Amino acid sequence: LMYGDLPDAANGGQMRHCCTPQCRPGQEGGQQSYITIVQQLLNYIPDTIPVPSRLNCPFYYQPDESARFAVSEVVKELSENAAWDVEISKGKMFGILVVETADGRKGYLKAYSGQILGREDWEGWVPPVFDYLQPDGWFVTNGQVITSLNKEIEAAETSPRYAIACARLQRLRAERDDAVSAYKAFMAREKETRALRRQSGEDADILIKESQYQKATLRRLKKQHEAAIHSAESAVQQHTACINEMRARRRRLSDELQRWLFSRFVVTNGLGETRSLLDIFAPTAQRVPPSGAGECCAPKLLQYAITHRLRPCSMAEFWWGESPKGELRRHLSFYPACQGKCKPILDFMLQGVATAANPLEDAEQTTSLHHRRPQAGGHALCPGNGQTPLSRRHTHCAAVSQRRFNSLAEAQGLCPAPSGSTDRHRRRSLFSSPALPHPPSRHADIRRSCLRKEQGDAEYASAYVRVA
Repeated sequence: LMYGDLPDAANGGQMRHCCTPQCRPGQEGGQQSYITIVQQLLNYIPDTIPVPSRLNCPFYYQPDESARFAVSEVVKELSENAAWDVEISKGKMFGILVVETADGRKGYLKAYSGQILGREDWEGWVPPVFDYLQPDGWFVTNGQVITSLNKEIEAAETSPRYAIACARLQRLRAERDDAVSAYKAFMAREKETRALRRQSGEDADILIKESQYQKATLRRLKKQHEAAIHSAESAVQQHTACINEMRARRRRLSDELQRWLFSRFVVTNGLGETRSLLDIFAPTAQRVPPSGAGECCAPKLLQYAITHRLRPCSMAEFWWGESPKGELRRHLSFYPACQGKCKPILDFMLQGVATAANPLEDAEQTTSLHHRRPQAGGHALCPGNGQTPLSRRHTHCAAVSQRRFNSLAEAQGLCPAPSGSTDRHRRRSLFSSPALPHPPSRHADIRRSCLRKEQGDAEYASAYVRVA
C-alpha cells in the first residue's frame, strides 16, 4: 500500500494529502499512520470470496457474491445501531464498494447519502468529498446569515402591522364592491320606473337628466372608494417591497453559497485528474449541479478509493426504511446510481478505472441507429418527384442501391457507360437510357428492397428494371 498525494483544485493546485496531518510525509510514522487510517475504514472480506476483475457498471448491475457479503455485514450493523434507527427508518440510501489493496487484500468501504443526525463524519464510514459542515467554515458562517435573513422575512410576513394593512385593504375593497353593487341595483330599478313614466307621457328631458345624474353619482361613488383603496394599497405595497427585497437578497446569497460549495466539491478520476462539480455539469443540459450533487454514496466511495490507491472491484447501493413521497423505494432492495446527480460525476470519475460497459447506453445507441427520425435541416429530396422528404439514412440506402444497379445494368449491357466515366456519369447515362425512361421513385425503391436476397445478380437487375 503506497502513500501518495493528489493535486487539490480547490486549494490552488497545491498538493492535498490523502490522510490526516499526523501521517504527512516528513513526519515519523507517516506511512504507518496512513495504513492505520485505511484499515479503520476498510472491512476485510474472507479470501474464499472472489472479487471481480473490473468494477461493475453503477447504473446497471447484479450484485456479485462479494457485494452481497458486504451488504449483509452493513445490514447487521444498521440493525444494531439504535441511535440511527429513528432517522434512517424514514428512508436512507446506503452503499458499499468492494476494493483491493496494493498487496492483494480484499475489503469493502461503506457510505451513506447526505447526513445522518446532521453529521457526515461518523466513525467507520467513508468521509464526504468535501466537509462543508465545519463549525467555523465559510459555508456554515454564511449559512447563518441566510438563516437570520429567513427569520427576518418570516417576522415581516407575520408582523401585526402588515396583517392590519392587508385586512384594511381587503375590507375597503369589499365595501366598495358592496356599495357599487347596491347603487347599480338602485339604478336598474329607477330605469324601469322611468320607462313606465315615459309611457305615461312625462317629459323626456327630465328623465334623461335623472339618468345622467345617477350615472355621475356612480362615478363619484367609485372615485371616493378608489381614493381610500389607493391609500391602503400604498401601505401594503411598501411593506411587500421590503419583503421582496429581502427575498431577492436571500436568493442572491443562496446562489453564491451554492456556487462556492460546488466549486469546492473536487473529485478525482482514475487517471489522477481533478475537476469540480461546476466544471463537470457545465457541458450538460442542466448547466449547474442539482442540489445534493456529490453527496450520494457512489461519489463518496469512489473518491475515497481512488485517492487512497484502492482498486474498485464491485459497487452496490441499497435502500433502508420507508419509501419517499413521489418515488418508489423498497426496504433492502438494490438500486442503481441516480442519473440526474450521479451520472455526470461518475462518468468523469470512472475514467481510468476498469469498468464494465453500460448496456443501457449500448441499447440507446442501437435504438437511435435503427429508429432515427429526420431532424430539421436533415432532409433530402427524393429523386423521383423532388418533394417527398427522406431522412439521410433513406437517402444513403437509395444511393447505394442505385450504384449497385448501375454496375449490374452495365454488366447486363442495359446501358453501356462511357469509358473513363464517373459514377455520376453512369447514373446520368442510365436514367437517359430508353431502358429506363423515368428514374425509380421512392415507392419503387421500397418495393425493390423487399426482393429476396437469394436472387442472383442478373435476376436482381431485371427485377429492378421491371419494378421501375
